[in-house]
Amino acid sequence: MPLLLRFPRVAPWRALLATVLLSACGATETVAPAAPRVLTLGVVQSLTGPAGVYGKSILEGIELATRRINAGAAASGVKVAYTVIDDGGATAASKAAFADLVARKVDALIGPTLSSLAPEGHALAQSAGIPVLGATTTAVGITDVGPFVFRIALAENVVVPGTLARVAPLLALKRAVLILDGSDAFSRSSADAMRVGIAQQSATILREIDVATQDLATELARLQGQSFEAFLVTPLVEKSAPALVAIRAARFQQPIVGGNSFNTLDLARIAGIAAEGAYVGAAWNPGSTLPTSVAFTTAFQAAYGHAPDQFAAQGYASVLVAYDAATRTTATLTLRDAIAATRDLDTPLGLLSISARREAVHGPVVQQYRGGQLVVLP
Repeated sequence: MPLLLRFPRVAPWRALLATVLLSACGATETVAPAAPRVLTLGVVQSLTGPAGVYGKSILEGIELATRRINAGAAASGVKVAYTVIDDGGATAASKAAFADLVARKVDALIGPTLSSLAPEGHALAQSAGIPVLGATTTAVGITDVGPFVFRIALAENVVVPGTLARVAPLLALKRAVLILDGSDAFSRSSADAMRVGIAQQSATILREIDVATQDLATELARLQGQSFEAFLVTPLVEKSAPALVAIRAARFQQPIVGGNSFNTLDLARIAGIAAEGAYVGAAWNPGSTLPTSVAFTTAFQAAYGHAPDQFAAQGYASVLVAYDAATRTTATLTLRDAIAATRDLDTPLGLLSISARREAVHGPVVQQYRGGQLVVLP
């Protein structure tokens, strides 16, 4: 477990190199550079449980960013130390993890993995005056908790309507069937974004199926013979992957458009051929040719033996945002205010800025599953 070290919130960040003139002997002595100051991060992620496929990826991105930053800490004057706690995807455990890290007085927090776990933990960070970065929390209203809450993920209400605008002409979209999980905050938020996006395309939702309260096989049987052009699927991967399999097993051939939960290749691993052709909008794709993105992807592949996904890139970018802010903090500029002032930071996600509502601003992409991989639409 990485060592947790205290990092003053208001401090000069650059290491100073001083030359002392020894007048008594007429000699000079070069004093060694001061040790890099330490930015302490508390990380709350779901490393086990249903959301483990996302949390593990996020943590790999955080680990890689920390390793690369610390390799150059002598030059920047700042290094990063973090403590990670697994919340298992459970609300009580997530709140306890935030409480633990707040009590340790970390400088900033990253987490949780799931939007449904965010409100209570973020409220603790807000009350303590500790900046918190939502790397992957895409539900609407995440930053409404208060001025110490930031989001690196692009919200579903930004990505989903744009995705539907891109694919609607390809599908001649007029009617769609929406599949959601009413027991999950992310899925509900994604479903709301689907409804908005469909309306913006002058299309309608023929039927909604809530897998939390309805039997999917029964509802699919009722759809037989009805005319519609697409399925819109918003649950997390543990429920969306079986839903895709059920759709294809029922012999429906309509294209599928997913929410942010589709942005893990575990979807294709679990659903197999049923995921082929599915569309999903994203904050990032490993095929990006931006130099910083290419460097990140290459380093990630070398470190972990597999390509990164969007969640790894968002975890990596979250550390970069906190670290960059730390290098700009002064006696009159707090870490929170430095994060809020982030403009055009070069990250794997692209040039990233923080809006007045503390939301990350950068360009999304639209992708399609082809051969088990996510490919950006031309």
